Amino acid sequence: MNRKVQLAISAVLVLLAALGILPEAALALPIAMGATATTTDYTELLKVVFDDTYILETVYDTELLDFMPEGEVKTGSEGRYFETSQLYQSPGAWGSRSENGYIPEPGKAAAENGQISLKKVVGSLEETAEVLKKIKRDKAAFLTWADEQFPLFKEGLVDELDRQLVGDGSGIRARVNDAAPATTLVVDSTVGVAGWDHSLMQFRRGMKLRASPNADGSTPRATVVTVQQIDWDSNAIVVDDITDLADDDYLAEGDAADNSFGKDMMGLAGLIDDGGIVSELQGIDRMTHLWFQSYVRDMAGADLTEFAMIQTDRNARHRGGGSVDLIVMSEEAFDAIWEEIKTDRVVNDPRSYRVGRKGIVMYFGGTRTVTYRTARKLPGRLVYGIQSDQLRKFILHEFVWDDTTGSLWRQVVDSTGRKDAFYTYGTMHGEVAIKSPQKCWRLEDFRSPAESI
Repeated sequence: MNRKVQLAISAVLVLLAALGILPEAALALPIAMGATATTTDYTELLKVVFDDTYILETVYDTELLDFMPEGEVKTGSEGRYFETSQLYQSPGAWGSRSENGYIPEPGKAAAENGQISLKKVVGSLEETAEVLKKIKRDKAAFLTWADEQFPLFKEGLVDELDRQLVGDGSGIRARVNDAAPATTLVVDSTVGVAGWDHSLMQFRRGMKLRASPNADGSTPRATVVTVQQIDWDSNAIVVDDITDLADDDYLAEGDAADNSFGKDMMGLAGLIDDGGIVSELQGIDRMTHLWFQSYVRDMAGADLTEFAMIQTDRNARHRGGGSVDLIVMSEEAFDAIWEEIKTDRVVNDPRSYRVGRKGIVMYFGGTRTVTYRTARKLPGRLVYGIQSDQLRKFILHEFVWDDTTGSLWRQVVDSTGRKDAFYTYGTMHGEVAIKSPQKCWRLEDFRSPAESI
């Protein structure tokens, strides 16, 4: 019996009962009806509707990353990586001969290739469920919160990139400088290098640290340290726990689950070096291949002058054939050069130099223009001479929030169970490399004109 006939019979029976023609008992008899469909039966046909996913891709503007040319990132079976190729010996031979003499016997070319994996910078936020409910009342509410909070997060990201770009890839921020460590923990040796100041510039309030007696982070201390305050007057960080810390421990970002030892992007300290800090760069041993060393000049406490930098540049140019067009220096070094310029000469034509946040523009060797600029996280007694086209930045993507699950937020789960809290995180894949370190130079350990932080 089809459904139309069933409905017609049902209607007639109800009408007859209402008129008193059909006994009420007849209505109790079973009536043959079709199966009732529910939403469960149609699950596979129902549309799944998602709200627009809100993705914030942070555009960064760091002090150092902007001047570096882009490099090509390749994706292969070994993961994301980039390749470098250094031709350090040209083919051919040159010489003078007498008539009917023999042609110079040419040498062969020599090159080295490096393949380096990209580093992963990760950032995260976490909120309780109550906070999340308040900011997600509607999309406008969420965007308002994001407009306020994400820019602050971006500032932290830029600060982290600036820190990594003056380092050596080790992840080390400083070392403990306290024979009897206290919660007001004195630190020194920025990026782990003895004598490099500005160590407090490597820390942020609220960050977590792991300590290790070894520069590679092996056998780390069990204690997870939280930075509560920065004590500038004592050159110390105020921390919550010093249970197993020891003098000369290396400090890096980290928590109970993981840490940053050996995971930072490479910075100027490793790129422009003679092997004293980073002995192997991009898979090339600097002790074996001396051409992969930069010229490093130790001023041994002498004053920093314009002539000292020009002399350093000349020595490096004679050795490596470079043509420096950018000098990156600490703010103390900039002050020293600026004071010298104002003191020992009268500037009649203001077009011969420009003063501003980016630095001073001067001439080296008569015709070569060199720009001076500062980097606030750079140790006070450092100056780098850079041939810009020798550096490369390999950025797979800028920092982007992860929405793999269809949402930015994920529920926090620990060993006990699910928590009434949610977290979100994002990543950035990138690395910095150099083609020919011998074309660049570093000048260090000059007398600082001002007290360093």
